[in-house]
Amino acid sequence: MDIRVNKFMVLAMLSSCISLGFANTQYDEITLVETNVNDAQIIIDTYLKGNIKVSVSKNVSITANSLSVYGENSSLVFLGGNKVNAGTISIFKGTNINAYGTTINANKISLEEEGASLFLKDCTATLKKEISLFNESNIVIDSSFLQADFIKYASSYQGGGGDIKIINGGSLNLTGKGYNGSSYANIYVDSTSSFSSTDKVQYNGKLSFEAGAEISFAKGNDISNMTFEFVVDDISAFQDKELNEYFETITLAGSSIENLLTSENLTVFDKSTNMTYNIRISDNGTITIIPEPSAYAAIFGALALAFATYIRRK
Repeated sequence: MDIRVNKFMVLAMLSSCISLGFANTQYDEITLVETNVNDAQIIIDTYLKGNIKVSVSKNVSITANSLSVYGENSSLVFLGGNKVNAGTISIFKGTNINAYGTTINANKISLEEEGASLFLKDCTATLKKEISLFNESNIVIDSSFLQADFIKYASSYQGGGGDIKIINGGSLNLTGKGYNGSSYANIYVDSTSSFSSTDKVQYNGKLSFEAGAEISFAKGNDISNMTFEFVVDDISAFQDKELNEYFETITLAGSSIENLLTSENLTVFDKSTNMTYNIRISDNGTITIIPEPSAYAAIFGALALAFATYIRRK
């Protein structure tokens, strides 16, 4: 009896030591973290005050089973040379994580609610599992490398999708390991950046890309529900050109892109005018630009104004 009591006492002491060694770290005031942190949970803005800004000094490491940011306009910023090791990184409504020159290793990153955002600049981020996106959440991969298993929609409501922007030589690589769900993500790839997917996800949403973007979907991808937007600096240079002049670096589901794009699923966005145009693709692959109704409205509006001015002068 006494022996058993002593054993339980020892176990209780060990449990207490473990609890003390792996407590939660909570930041509920504006804070600059200047020493390494290693805890079970790291929580920003526990009591949902909002506007809690936590910055992590250069070369400081963060290790946690879970890392979470709560509260409107609260944020976590890694200032450079940081190492982050985590199980789940969770970003909630109206909050953000910004990382500069940081190495991230985690199981997954979850943008849980509207307005959640992740910004990576000169970072390397490797996830064992997924990126989880809620409607109206966003990720910017700026001159950074992000590798994950797949993109998953973070809600049972399938009414929208989050946004992923890959710019300035950034790269998103989805390795795909058996996930067969749907991805509601709008993905933008600029002319210097790359996106590749070898998973089995059914893609929904919009893929926007500039000429020179490196984009590859494997044969297991289902992109039948996607729409495509080609982004150009000046629409006049795009008129009456052959489709395959622009898309040599892009393959979709193992096929050349010009074999998959149609007048129904492709639009052209002109950065110089901030306008979107429908297109017509001829049998020989030549593209003709068709302004959307909004463009016609602008044209007719300008003509009407000119006519009214002319009448007044007469």
